[in-house]
Amino acid sequence: AKNPNTSLNEIFTESSLLRKKQKLKILTRLGIPDNLRGYIWQIFAGIDTDNSITKYQTYQKMLNDSLHNKKKESIDFENYENDIIKDLDRTSHSSFFTEKLGLGQRSLYNVLTTFSRQNEIGYVQGMSFFAACFLSYMSEEESYWMLYFLMEKYNMKAFYQKDFPELIRAYYQLLCLMKNLLPKIYKVLKNWNVYPNYYASQWFLTLFWLNVEHDIFLRIFDVFLYENHHKIIFRISLALLKINEDKIVNSKKFDDLMDILKNIGKDIILNDLFKEAFKI
Repeated sequence: AKNPNTSLNEIFTESSLLRKKQKLKILTRLGIPDNLRGYIWQIFAGIDTDNSITKYQTYQKMLNDSLHNKKKESIDFENYENDIIKDLDRTSHSSFFTEKLGLGQRSLYNVLTTFSRQNEIGYVQGMSFFAACFLSYMSEEESYWMLYFLMEKYNMKAFYQKDFPELIRAYYQLLCLMKNLLPKIYKVLKNWNVYPNYYASQWFLTLFWLNVEHDIFLRIFDVFLYENHHKIIFRISLALLKINEDKIVNSKKFDDLMDILKNIGKDIILNDLFKEAFKI
């Protein structure tokens, strides 16, 4: 900004986003500076402008209800709580979450238990990864609202609903895209009777958190939060398959093929992945 007194929030106003949408898309795809991620993610999500969220104090009230009023309501909260406790030790991409019942795990527990009581889908394991990611960049309250917006505004909750109807739909969409864009891979996988439910659930449920290096996940997440479309998930999925096409097509054994798919994001170079993805 020319005016040194202009705040980041003023720079990233809605009108500015619309006016410079294409430029901002390019910059976002190049990666948000890590020290600004937490702040800019919230602006992309619209937390500061959404009228339904008037005060962050609302979170404290919901948290207190979660901690002190654990009666079963419309959802089986006790089961969700047990699952959350089990997942606290599994969600570790930084030392902040490794200490047993340390500050990181307590904050993660607070966010997830509060969220599971405030929505119709309760708690599903993949949510813990997103909550941990948000907590690495922002406060507990802000992390809760980011998780809320991720599920509602970005419709990630569609992948977590009972019986996973939207996840099954996404598998079918991926198959159709593979048939049209990656016919060799499609044919090989079909011959082996290997369908997306065998290998792609983590791609959709965690946005590749468990499949690529953390710095690559963050860059994918940058794009997802700005563009607000599940299209990036399909682009990255197809790009990962394309980069591994020779390995997949030349697989001689079922176990070898499954091993390739399981480790499909290993040793991936970020620039190669994005270059391939944004050709699609």
